[in-house]
Amino acid sequence: MVRILFKSAAFIFAFLFFASIVFAQSSKHDAFQVKVTGKGQPIIFIPGATCGGDEWDATVAHLVGRYQCHVLTLAGYAGTPALAKGPYLETMRKQISQYIDDNHLEHVILIGHSIGGYLSLYLASEMKDHLEKIFVVDAMPFFAGAQNPKAPDTFSESQAQKMLAMYNNLDDNALKTYQFNTARFLCRDSTYWDKIATWGRSVRPEDNGIYHDRNVGWRYPKAH
Repeated sequence: MVRILFKSAAFIFAFLFFASIVFAQSSKHDAFQVKVTGKGQPIIFIPGATCGGDEWDATVAHLVGRYQCHVLTLAGYAGTPALAKGPYLETMRKQISQYIDDNHLEHVILIGHSIGGYLSLYLASEMKDHLEKIFVVDAMPFFAGAQNPKAPDTFSESQAQKMLAMYNNLDDNALKTYQFNTARFLCRDSTYWDKIATWGRSVRPEDNGIYHDRNVGWRYPKAH
């Protein structure tokens, strides 16, 4: 009987410990949700705009036997609650940095797609001592500069409002169609197109102020 009770207690403890590792989220890190699997050198995966962390599922499946994978879903994306107020990208950057510190992660590999790539560049400019390398997928440190080499460093409220107005004029079906066509252009694997479009439809600009930050604010400080 004692042995059975001991085994039961050990199982419960192990389950609770595993659950706390695999699904880590706290009020301190309300800018993202994170799923942690595997053991080894830490990799932090940051998904692209509107996407959930499961955009990295195939990559994680390939790496999880050799690395500890921390897969983020940013607040407001893929049906997750949005941050109540901005500045959104700066809050995400600070909380990811705090997450690395709180969990004593060293020799971190950052892998970021789109806006996640921007955040990876931003983090790398300030946390070089904690990071080993970064991989950036379809991202750049200054998004507006790709369209206009003379774009100012400062945030453009007028351009942000134009983007917000465009999204606000789309109903859910039109928004999903827009996201589906974007996915067809950006993603080679057609089996993901509908999923990406569904993620995108769940992100309404009126509920997620990151659309403000996304428009022309993708530049980490020049000082770095």
